[in-house]
Formats: sequence, structure tokens, C-alpha cells
Amino acid sequence: MDRKLRVNFPPTPNPRKPKLKVPPGAWDTHFHAYGPPQVFPYAEDRFFTPPAAPIEHYFKLAAFLGFERGVIAQSSVHGDHDLGVTLDAIRKSD
Repeated sequence: MDRKLRVNFPPTPNPRKPKLKVPPGAWDTHFHAYGPPQVFPYAEDRFFTPPAAPIEHYFKLAAFLGFERGVIAQSSVHGDHDLGVTLDAIRKSD
């Protein structure tokens, strides 16, 4: 299939805290970690190319926003059978 590959912009490096504060014990119910692609390669047949967003970046953002827990969702960017980025995130979580 011939398709154009979308490229997404990276997240803002200087996020602002939302006016609404999350309650103590709040969960982020869906997030992804991407790459870095030199460690966790992107699938050849992906629909888009995200900027690297390793789990360490998510941990910082979650702490900034006040989330205490999160549910990682495997992205198709890494393919259906390569769970490396998700397993790495689980290993690094506390």
C-alpha cells in the first residue's frame, strides 16, 4: 500500500499546569511511550512517525500534572508483536 507517512510534532517542552487539579490518587487511563527509535525501532508499516517520547518523559509529565498511576497502551507505531517499549516502561515504573 502506498501511503504518505504523517510526522507529528513533539509535545511542548514547557507545559502549563491546568486550572483543574487532579484529585489525590488520580490515574491517567491511557498513554503511549514512543522509542527512542534507535532503542525501540518503529514498525515499517506504521501510519505515522511520532517524535521520541520515552517513558522517562512521561514520568516527568505525570508528576507535573499530578497523576500517581497510569495505564500504558501499546502503540501500533512499534508494531503488533514488539512489546519492548511497553515492557521497558513497566520495568521502570515503581
